[in-house]
Amino acid sequence: MFAKIAVEKISRNVDELYDYVVPNEYHNIVDVGKCVVVPFGIGNCPKLGIVIELSSENKTEKLKEIMAVWDEVPPISREEIALIKWMKKHYFCSYFEAAKLILPPGIKLNLSGIKYLIKCDKEEFPLGDEKILWNKMLDSGKSIITLKDIISWKIKNYTSMLNLLLYKGLIEKKIDNIHFSDKKTIK
Repeated sequence: MFAKIAVEKISRNVDELYDYVVPNEYHNIVDVGKCVVVPFGIGNCPKLGIVIELSSENKTEKLKEIMAVWDEVPPISREEIALIKWMKKHYFCSYFEAAKLILPPGIKLNLSGIKYLIKCDKEEFPLGDEKILWNKMLDSGKSIITLKDIISWKIKNYTSMLNLLLYKGLIEKKIDNIHFSDKKTIK
């Protein structure tokens, strides 16, 4: 399954819907209007996004995968998605700027809220390139590593390494701490 996603904080001249792969673990969760976290740009910087469309086919060969889904944020309805598209077409705004008018106020991506739990302390599988990230995680001495930690290590292609470690069952992903402008935290 593939998703067309409106990504936050991008320039209006490159504002378009970006294609992402919906990982198998999210097939029953991801739907139109859901808030997701996606890797964006050359550095795969995590960005907040909104699923605008879903499809079973895609013409692009290499696509990035959705990193996380925020179930705690109420999804935007299909009627509101139509309104977002209309606003984008008729007003000088990006898809995400239009969507922010519908989302709860002050939604903010908190990289410390995306966590990876180490499930074992030794190699149980032969590791390839993801061994770089795995060793860094083990060397940190922490049992829970935040996405903010991983980004600070400046490891190239960390998202594909994370996906391999998740697939092999060496780590588990957990999402919490979505912050809103009124300083309330949803866990």
